[in-house]
Amino acid sequence: MTNILFTVLPTICILFIATYTDIKCKIISNKLIAVGFGYFIIYQLFWLNTSIGFSLLGVLAATGILYLFALFNSGSVGGGDIKLMALLGFIYGWEFSILLLLCTLFLAFFWALCTRKLNENGFLPMAPFICTAFLIMQLIIFY
Repeated sequence: MTNILFTVLPTICILFIATYTDIKCKIISNKLIAVGFGYFIIYQLFWLNTSIGFSLLGVLAATGILYLFALFNSGSVGGGDIKLMALLGFIYGWEFSILLLLCTLFLAFFWALCTRKLNENGFLPMAPFICTAFLIMQLIIFY
């Protein structure tokens, strides 16, 4: 229960704010990501039994794949999406972050295929799909 209260609920709050700002303003605030990292670094140092290596590996796994997408296909992934996935990788580790990324990409692809709707200039905000994938994965883990 403590895990849900101090890890999952703050993550959901961050994801909801990121989703709202990504849809409305096409940006995920650096301040939001910094607050998230600050909270979870303090939480990890004092209450979690995971190593910093576990968290850093999660950051590398989550951001490495997205960064490669952004590198080889300019404009395909925004910096805010990469930083948001880095935060989730830091919190939940490399295995969860890779599964989350795969689920996110599947949802985004399915949405784009079914609706054939992208915002102007082909923009598809990724934060709503990251949030939805996270919630789906948490439901699967919980049950």
